[in-house]
Amino acid sequence: NSGGTASSIGGSLGFRHKIDKNTTLSGGLSYLRSRFEGATRLDNYIRANLEWSKTISRTFRAVVGYKHSERQSNEVGADMEENSLTVYLRGTF
Repeated sequence: NSGGTASSIGGSLGFRHKIDKNTTLSGGLSYLRSRFEGATRLDNYIRANLEWSKTISRTFRAVVGYKHSERQSNEVGADMEENSLTVYLRGTF
């Protein structure tokens, strides 16, 4: 069984771009590498996201977002991958 994390190193970057006065595109990418205390386990975490946002009126905004995350591990059965798509309409009153 792997103990607590002994050391981690990583980095991230992101962007936000205003397409026009009502539309924004933003995103990010991150990476983290973790070694575990008392074990030979090594995990690599990769995360990425992209979001499009459109102001429809003074009250409403529409957003579409995509997120991807994965863990790549040298321990059998510890790999994981997750994807999500979110669509919502936000109202501020």
